[in-house]
Amino acid sequence: MELRGVHDGDTLKLTDHERDELKVLSPEDVFPEYFVIRVNQFDKPVIDNYLEEWMDYLKYERISPETTAPGLQEARERLDVLMMSDVERRSYEHYIDTLVRDTDVLQTQLLEARIEGHKKGRAERRAEGRAEGRAEGRAEGREEGRKEERASVAMKMKELGLSIDVIVNTTGLSLDEVEALLRAKGVSGV
Repeated sequence: MELRGVHDGDTLKLTDHERDELKVLSPEDVFPEYFVIRVNQFDKPVIDNYLEEWMDYLKYERISPETTAPGLQEARERLDVLMMSDVERRSYEHYIDTLVRDTDVLQTQLLEARIEGHKKGRAERRAEGRAEGRAEGRAEGREEGRKEERASVAMKMKELGLSIDVIVNTTGLSLDEVEALLRAKGVSGV
């Protein structure tokens, strides 16, 4: 095979760069192979490979249900549409358009529902967090109030002249807590 230019009819030759850098010897090594397929002469009763499946489709516009050739299933679907009458094809195309539109609407609604669900979930978690925070705050407040009450009782007991051991046993405060309380209030003799 000889490759010739369309305009000048000159024979295609490799450049020095192509020969030296790409390490090719002839134009045929650079350019793809071309095959001439004579579909009209194809008439084989048993189809053995992908190429023959495509040849059968191109010549007879038919595709075997068992086809395994890449792309032929898609071609079959397109061929089925092309073989419809004008009325059937318009109806089918309307159906596809409606299906696409409805799918888009459903996906949009699903996305909006997810966003709304996330917002609602965040609001519920915030409300739960506030409720838990208030409960913890109340518990801490009650505990602090009890501690203040015990401290007040401890001070009154000390004013009555009771010993630190009695104050510790009665109030439930530790010895260190009672001594620190008395020091903070400026009570001597601790």
